[in-house]
Amino acid sequence: MNRYRIYWINASSSRGVRVEDINTIMVLQHSINFIASISIFIIAGLLTFLFNVDKTKSLLNDYFIFSTVNLEDYKKLFLPIGMFIYAYFKQIWAIRILNISAVLICALPPQTHSPNNLAPNDYSPSVVRAAKTCSLATDQMNRGIKTSYFGFISITWIFGNQLFVLLSVIMFIVLYKLEYNSRVTRILNEPDV
Repeated sequence: MNRYRIYWINASSSRGVRVEDINTIMVLQHSINFIASISIFIIAGLLTFLFNVDKTKSLLNDYFIFSTVNLEDYKKLFLPIGMFIYAYFKQIWAIRILNISAVLICALPPQTHSPNNLAPNDYSPSVVRAAKTCSLATDQMNRGIKTSYFGFISITWIFGNQLFVLLSVIMFIVLYKLEYNSRVTRILNEPDV
């Protein structure tokens, strides 16, 4: 994806008005903002659950899966709470970096031509800088999202170590496949024409 970001930023530098580029940044910010908002709701729900364990336990005793959970096991909910807090701050930091990227894109000096077949060292420093900040924002967003995935899995720890480990391994395999062996990854790794 880094190569496509450099192409995008380089093409942006040849446009006089960069409204569509800033709109692209805004779409990314809105999606990250949505995910960050969900993290806040999950944190609030888990904290409410944790600080009202006695009431919650009495309500959930009728369900078999919850009747096997001890009150001591609820302390394990601090792990997903911590993970969702970490994910939230990663996502907010990604929004901040995208704000910086938007400024860098708007501040690009105009170019008369923008070939995308340049060698990586031939792009102007301002294009490379803007592309690197966009890549950094994406990296922070992805770390936040992946932490959220494992945060959901860590909630199952209150039901037992085996379930927690099993679901963690499954999530790791799924994320590995999506990251390195998905159709999208194969398409992105195809050579440019």
